[in-house]
Amino acid sequence: MSDEKKSISNELASRVLCEDENGHSKKEKEKKYLTAILTRLGLENYCIEESERPDFFIHFKKDLNKVIVACELTNIYSDSMNNEKGGSHKKRLFEKWKRIAQEIQCKLDQEGLEDAYGVLFFKEP
Repeated sequence: MSDEKKSISNELASRVLCEDENGHSKKEKEKKYLTAILTRLGLENYCIEESERPDFFIHFKKDLNKVIVACELTNIYSDSMNNEKGGSHKKRLFEKWKRIAQEIQCKLDQEGLEDAYGVLFFKEP
């Protein structure tokens, strides 16, 4: 995504689909977690390369030896005692909306309308 498109998306309400409550992107949050884990394990002399699948490649180097580790990060949500299906109702609802928004964006991209912006309203939640 170009810098111009990033700055536009930051101004739009749709940014909630890509950021956490502190304004960090999912990738930034994942990299922070990964760095914290590597630090806690006492690992040094590494470089983290961002990717889509897997999320990251970790390049370790010591003397003449080089090792590359692929790393895919996944969130785990605990089950709720008050919910038969388990997990957070709010999180499930948000993920459902996020999937719908991604499907709409994919269709718009296919039609050459990647910069389109709109709002949906429903009578009942």
